Amino acid sequence: MSETNTSRIPNLIAEIKASLHELSGMEPNQMDEQASFLELGFDSLFLSQAVIRFNQKFKLELSFRQLFEDAPTIETLAEYVDGAIPKGLFAPQHVLPLTPKGNLTHQFRARLYRCKMGNQFRCSPSFPKSQRFRKTLPLCSKSSTSSCN
Repeated sequence: MSETNTSRIPNLIAEIKASLHELSGMEPNQMDEQASFLELGFDSLFLSQAVIRFNQKFKLELSFRQLFEDAPTIETLAEYVDGAIPKGLFAPQHVLPLTPKGNLTHQFRARLYRCKMGNQFRCSPSFPKSQRFRKTLPLCSKSSTSSCN
């Protein structure tokens, strides 16, 4: 298994658990990844439905027999799926930092900054008076708009 694919194993485990949860109602945090499907309490009828779901979700041609022989646990099924699907599918998303300087998100948040004072809001003092919240956001109450003037 390549290193690039290994990083998506947690995503695949989460997807498998989500599918099993949808079919069984068992909460994902109650599913031991190393326990066999039978140890988790899933019978053959349930697992035949799960195989269909896995094949649809991951675009596989997994047989019931392969599930029991090659991938009898959530963890081994995730490894099987990892080796069978294209590299880009279910890969972890790389998220940019929320507020680096110069980032539009940072500028937007700076403009929409407000300070909560009990149940009242006041506008950011770093904002020009003509652009403060009084006109743009209804959150500035009349008692606190004096700080927006």
